[in-house]
Amino acid sequence: MDVPVPDGATREYDIMGAARGTPVRSAHCTVRVAASRDPLYLVTDAPPPRRPRPPAGDDRTRARPLSAAEHIVLSQRYAAVNAAPNKEDGDAEPPLGYRLGASTRMTVDVYNFNTAAQTVTVSGRAVGGWSVTPRRERVRVPPGGRVGVDFTVTAGPKVRPGVDLPLVFEADLGGAAVPPSVARVQRRRDRSHQRPGRQPALAPVIDKVTPKDGAAVTGPSVRLAARIADAVSGVDAERISVEVDGERIAHRFDADSGVLTATARLRAGRHTFLIRAFNCAHAPVVRSVRVRVLP
Repeated sequence: MDVPVPDGATREYDIMGAARGTPVRSAHCTVRVAASRDPLYLVTDAPPPRRPRPPAGDDRTRARPLSAAEHIVLSQRYAAVNAAPNKEDGDAEPPLGYRLGASTRMTVDVYNFNTAAQTVTVSGRAVGGWSVTPRRERVRVPPGGRVGVDFTVTAGPKVRPGVDLPLVFEADLGGAAVPPSVARVQRRRDRSHQRPGRQPALAPVIDKVTPKDGAAVTGPSVRLAARIADAVSGVDAERISVEVDGERIAHRFDADSGVLTATARLRAGRHTFLIRAFNCAHAPVVRSVRVRVLP
């Protein structure tokens, strides 16, 4: 394919950063590259047309370098026939999940950005009547390489068509968790007149929060209470956190009732509580509550 480029030499790199050569710039100001299943990068020496701005939040610095597990990337890959209609050009209407049949073969690509070979255990987890086989697979990935792991995703008899649900693949590297891969999948409608099921919320819900946002409360001891619920994959109790004015405080969470409680000692004035939670499919939710503590 022909890619337009500005003046200056252009260099091509693969996803692992390996140089693939210097394509020749044509009279039409393009270079020709061979399309790949993985991303390709074109780097040019030409000056930018305007001064680039860093993305929002880019002023933050990492406290530590990436671990070996964080140098492993999982990517779910499906056949083109499983894509949502018009998704390739950005015009698809939700739900956007992959359209799967009763049984679908797919691949999880495991990329190793480390400088040494790594042995990774990949496992799949489905909800809402879907299942994944095999449960887990162990693979050896060379440095700067990629290995595909095949899985079969099966829709159970109670899976309704047209309903997006999360399909999660996780991996372990020597006891350390690899960043997960989460996709949305749905059962393909076999007949055009087949009615789709009801779409559930795919992220947790935080409600029944007290005190209410903007409330005036009596201090110095202020008690926060809320309910956290998730109807799809359940709430991940280990990843709940509560902050007051940016500082984390202790909390209690009852998994049976979904009730979260926390108590903070606050001075008179305005303060902000922040509740963060995830479900077991790694979807986040954040809820903030501003209060005014009376003198």
